[in-house]
Amino acid sequence: MRTPAITLAVVIAATFAARPALAQTAEEKRAVSGAAAITEIDQQAPPKPPPPQPKPTIPRRNPGPGVGAYVLFDNEWMTAKDTFDAVFDKSTFSFPGIGGEAFNLFGGLFARVTYGKTTENGSRVAVVDGEALSLNIPLELKLSTTEVAAGWRVPFGQPRRTGVPAVLRAPRLHAYGGGGFLFVSYRESSSFAETGDDSRESFIGYTVFGGVDVTIWKLIYAGAEAQFRIVPDALGEGGASREFEETDLGGVVVRVLFGVRK
Repeated sequence: MRTPAITLAVVIAATFAARPALAQTAEEKRAVSGAAAITEIDQQAPPKPPPPQPKPTIPRRNPGPGVGAYVLFDNEWMTAKDTFDAVFDKSTFSFPGIGGEAFNLFGGLFARVTYGKTTENGSRVAVVDGEALSLNIPLELKLSTTEVAAGWRVPFGQPRRTGVPAVLRAPRLHAYGGGGFLFVSYRESSSFAETGDDSRESFIGYTVFGGVDVTIWKLIYAGAEAQFRIVPDALGEGGASREFEETDLGGVVVRVLFGVRK
């Protein structure tokens, strides 16, 4: 009779001992299932986009050296106003001409050469008590100027797109200034001149200038500038200029130009 009782007691004890283990196993199964579900959800979720990368900075290429050619129109208000008013009835002359330049030689450095010429007709005069009296002797004046100068150009705005010729990468608007030498040819002639009345001389002067230019279309540009010219001791040795005590053949110039650059 003891054996069945002992056997029953062992079965009951084993049952109670197995219950915590079974409960622990169920909890582990639930934990594993939850982790598997989370892992599956993570795998199904779309990947996060990478953080935005800063755009690389592409350095702009500065325009390289170039050359240009242009036509110009100068209006000059002569310093020797009284002398020219007396002989030609005006003291403002127009000088059409041409010019050439090399630019961006070193940074904004440029160099240029221009040539302008005018022909005026007047009459010889005699000055009496400060008043000019016409002698009715026709007088022709041929006046030409050759300018050799250099200066500096400053762009306004940013360089334009790359992949085009250097001159087209430059900003459209520039300001510039400079100075140089002025070589003046002065020739007076008259049909009824006496010996020594006609003259043909050359003088050296100086000029300073400043202006702006703008690209109109592709290689074509236009500009405007102001100049101040000094040609000392060119007048005053005879005629009306001596009576009026005027010696400077310079003046103030306003220039308009149109050209092409390459």
